[in-house]
Amino acid sequence: MRHSTCVECNHPINKCAECLVFKPKKKISKKKKIKRVKSNVKVVLLCLLFLVGCGSFQTAKKARYNLGLASGNPALIPLLQTNINYFNTRIGRNVLHWEADPSRATSTITIVDDLPSKSISGTESGAVGLGRYVITINSKELKTIQYYDMDLWFDEAFLLSMPEEESRILFLHEVGHGFELAHNDLEESDIMYPLVGGDIDKDYDKYFNYISNYLRDK
Repeated sequence: MRHSTCVECNHPINKCAECLVFKPKKKISKKKKIKRVKSNVKVVLLCLLFLVGCGSFQTAKKARYNLGLASGNPALIPLLQTNINYFNTRIGRNVLHWEADPSRATSTITIVDDLPSKSISGTESGAVGLGRYVITINSKELKTIQYYDMDLWFDEAFLLSMPEEESRILFLHEVGHGFELAHNDLEESDIMYPLVGGDIDKDYDKYFNYISNYLRDK
C-alpha cells in the first residue's frame, strides 16, 4: 500500500510527526460520482419547478368593455353610440367598444321602461340609471387574467325625453360606476354626484383624469 506524502518534507504522511499539513483527498468511486451527478440534476429540476410554480401566481389585468344592447329599445342605439364616441374622444383612445352583435358583447347595456319602479339589485329609489363593474377571473396554464367589464342600466323615458347633455351626464355617471367610481355627495360639479340635472357645470376634466389613471394598469 502506498502512503500519501507530506508536501513539506516528502515523508510518508503516517510517519511524519513534524508537519502534518497535507490531507490527502479521498478518491471518489464511479458509483458515488454518478450519485452526485444525479443529485445535482435533482437540484436543478427542483429550481426549475420552483420558478415555474412562481409564474403561476402572476395575474394580468385586461380591460375589455365591449358594450352591446342586452335588451331594450334599439332606437336608442345611435344615442348610446354618440355617448361612447364622446367618451373615447375625451379619453384619447378607444376604451369603450360598441358591439353590434349582443352575443359577442362582454359588457351589457339594458334599457328598461320605468326603471325607478323596478326592484333591481344595486339601484336606489327613483334611480334612472345603474352602473356596476364586473370582474371575471380566468386561470389558464401559468397565468391568471382578470377581465374588466361593466353592466349598465338606463331608464328609457329619461333617455328619450331629456336633452342630449343630460343623457350624456347620466351615461358618463353610470360608466363611472363601471370603472369602480363611487358617488360624490359633496360636489355637485362632479360627474359622480348622485342627482342628475341642475345648473351647475360639470367638471369633465376631473372625471376623465380619474378614468385615465384607472386604466393605466389594464
